[in-house]
Amino acid sequence: MKSRSHPNSTLLPLGVADFRATCTTLLTAKSALSLADRADLTWFFQTDGDAGLTLIPATVPQRKHTALLGALLLRHTSHGVDRFPTYVTTATDVLRLAVVLSDGDVCLATPKKFRSFVRAERRLLLERREACGNSIEDMLRYPETWNRLGERLHPGEYQTRFPRSAAAFDVICNEWPVATSVPSSKGQSRRDRSTRR
Repeated sequence: MKSRSHPNSTLLPLGVADFRATCTTLLTAKSALSLADRADLTWFFQTDGDAGLTLIPATVPQRKHTALLGALLLRHTSHGVDRFPTYVTTATDVLRLAVVLSDGDVCLATPKKFRSFVRAERRLLLERREACGNSIEDMLRYPETWNRLGERLHPGEYQTRFPRSAAAFDVICNEWPVATSVPSSKGQSRRDRSTRR
């Protein structure tokens, strides 16, 4: 590639491979990603699109990283959702993905107010939750956040297609008793309906 300021010289892509490898390094990190790290990952996929799929490592050790990755695949690639069965495997993975798509805290520290999802996104999130099987105990860790998400996904409309998801949301939203030893996370009370619309 020729330099505009020096037309007789050539610009060499020094360090390009190392720079692109940063994406893979960030996704394999075992520690939390900084805001700068998240911005770098977003830039890679915004810039490369489907070519960014080649930067994804075989294993992403941190569930919080997979949520960010899932959101980037959905936003910036045409067929990255094909990777979802590999990275979105639990109900909490689905919840984190929905939170990241709503620009929320992937740590799930507090209940999140979700944005409106388009129909394709609603189907995708319900499809992945359906694939998790009978994961009501996982959902009961964050009941209020799931309740808010249910208000956006309208699982009852997909009861025939995703029956397990519809049944699980029915338990969460109506507070049906469930025999479980899993406590709700801090700030996620099943009895607190004060934030329900």
